[in-house]
Amino acid sequence: MGSRAGVRVRRDFDALEKRRFEASRLPDEGLNQTDIAHRPKVSRSTVVRWVGQYRHHRREALCKAERAGRKPMLSPKDQHASRVC
Repeated sequence: MGSRAGVRVRRDFDALEKRRFEASRLPDEGLNQTDIAHRPKVSRSTVVRWVGQYRHHRREALCKAERAGRKPMLSPKDQHASRVC
Protein backbone atom coordinates (compact mmCIF):
# COMPACT_ATOMS: atom_id res chain seq x y z
CA MET A 1 0.00 0.00 0.00
CA GLY A 2 1.09 3.52 -0.67
CA SER A 3 0.12 6.64 1.16
CA ARG A 4 -1.07 10.09 0.22
CA ALA A 5 -1.27 12.77 2.89
CA GLY A 6 -1.43 10.14 5.62
CA VAL A 7 -4.20 8.13 3.93
CA ARG A 8 -3.35 4.58 2.93
CA VAL A 9 -4.28 3.69 -0.65
CA ARG A 10 -3.97 0.42 -2.49
CA ARG A 11 -1.58 0.43 -5.42
CA ASP A 12 -3.04 -0.38 -8.79
CA PHE A 13 -0.41 -2.83 -10.01
CA ASP A 14 -2.04 -3.14 -13.43
CA ALA A 15 -1.83 0.63 -13.93
CA LEU A 16 1.80 0.70 -12.76
CA GLU A 17 2.70 -2.05 -15.20
CA LYS A 18 0.96 -0.17 -18.02
CA ARG A 19 2.96 3.00 -17.21
CA ARG A 20 6.23 1.03 -17.36
CA PHE A 21 5.39 -0.46 -20.75
CA GLU A 22 4.29 2.88 -22.21
CA ALA A 23 7.43 4.65 -20.99
CA SER A 24 9.72 1.88 -22.26
CA ARG A 25 8.43 2.20 -25.85
CA LEU A 26 8.62 6.01 -26.04
CA PRO A 27 12.35 6.16 -26.96
CA ASP A 28 11.38 4.43 -30.22
CA GLU A 29 9.20 7.46 -30.98
CA GLY A 30 12.23 9.75 -30.74
CA LEU A 31 11.55 11.22 -27.30
CA ASN A 32 14.40 11.80 -24.88
CA GLN A 33 14.31 10.44 -21.33
CA THR A 34 13.39 13.78 -19.74
CA ASP A 35 10.36 14.15 -22.02
CA ILE A 36 9.39 10.54 -21.34
CA ALA A 37 9.57 11.09 -17.57
CA HIS A 38 7.05 13.95 -17.78
CA ARG A 39 4.31 11.76 -19.27
CA PRO A 40 3.92 9.19 -16.44
CA LYS A 41 5.20 11.77 -13.91
CA VAL A 42 8.25 9.81 -12.79
CA SER A 43 11.89 10.75 -12.38
CA ARG A 44 14.30 10.57 -15.29
CA SER A 45 16.35 7.96 -13.41
CA THR A 46 13.25 5.75 -13.24
CA VAL A 47 12.86 6.01 -17.01
CA VAL A 48 16.54 5.13 -17.46
CA ARG A 49 16.02 2.01 -15.32
CA TRP A 50 12.79 0.95 -17.09
CA VAL A 51 14.24 1.43 -20.57
CA GLY A 52 17.42 -0.45 -19.61
CA GLN A 53 15.44 -3.33 -18.15
CA TYR A 54 13.27 -3.48 -21.26
CA ARG A 55 16.26 -3.49 -23.60
CA HIS A 56 18.03 -6.29 -21.73
CA HIS A 57 15.14 -8.50 -20.65
CA ARG A 58 12.22 -7.38 -22.83
CA ARG A 59 8.68 -7.45 -21.47
CA GLU A 60 9.34 -9.87 -18.60
CA ALA A 61 11.44 -7.26 -16.79
CA LEU A 62 8.57 -4.78 -16.62
CA CYS A 63 5.75 -7.16 -15.72
CA LYS A 64 4.07 -6.74 -12.38
CA ALA A 65 5.06 -8.97 -9.50
CA GLU A 66 2.64 -11.60 -8.30
CA ARG A 67 2.35 -9.93 -4.90
CA ALA A 68 4.14 -7.25 -2.95
CA GLY A 69 5.50 -7.63 0.54
CA ARG A 70 6.16 -10.53 2.81
CA LYS A 71 4.00 -13.63 2.64
CA PRO A 72 1.56 -13.85 5.55
CA MET A 73 2.50 -16.14 8.40
CA LEU A 74 -1.11 -16.61 9.54
CA SER A 75 -3.45 -18.98 7.79
CA PRO A 76 -6.42 -17.39 5.99
CA LYS A 77 -8.66 -18.60 8.84
CA ASP A 78 -6.43 -16.98 11.48
CA GLN A 79 -6.20 -13.77 9.43
CA HIS A 80 -9.98 -13.54 9.32
CA ALA A 81 -10.26 -14.22 13.07
CA SER A 82 -7.74 -11.52 13.94
CA ARG A 83 -9.47 -8.72 11.99
CA VAL A 84 -11.07 -6.02 14.09
CA CYS A 85 -13.68 -4.85 11.56
